[in-house]
Amino acid sequence: MANTISIRLIEKKDSEDLFAWRNDEFTRQMSLTVEPIDWNTHCDWFSSALADERRVVLICEEGGTPLKLAVVRFDINKQSASVSINLAPEQRGRRKATGCLQRAIDFLSANHPELNQLVAEIREDNHASVRCFENVG
Repeated sequence: MANTISIRLIEKKDSEDLFAWRNDEFTRQMSLTVEPIDWNTHCDWFSSALADERRVVLICEEGGTPLKLAVVRFDINKQSASVSINLAPEQRGRRKATGCLQRAIDFLSANHPELNQLVAEIREDNHASVRCFENVG
C-alpha cells in the first residue's frame, strides 16, 4: 500500500531544510538561478514568503509522518500563478514529485478559486521537472 502525500503551509521550522535544499548542487544545476544563496538572503526570502499573501509555499510530506518530500511555491498574480517545485535531495528517484505537485495544485485551487492559469518556467535540460509538470497536465 502506497503512503499518502499530505500538504501543509511552510512554518518557521522548515527554514533550514529549504535553505539546504535550495543550495544542493544538483538543485542549483537544474534551477533558473544556479548561484548558491547565503543564509541572510534565505532568511529575508523566508520571512517575506511567510508574510506575503500572494505567495503560497507548501511542504509536501509522506502522509502520517514528518518526512518532508518537497517544497512547492506559487506566486499569485491576479488570476494566474507561477509555480515551482523542489524535491528534497534525499527523496529523488522515489517518484513522489508528481503526487506532491498535484496535491499542491489541489490545495491552491481549493483556497484560491479565482485562479485559472498556472505557469512554470523549467530548464529544457531538467527532464525530471518537465516530466512532472507534463504528468499533472
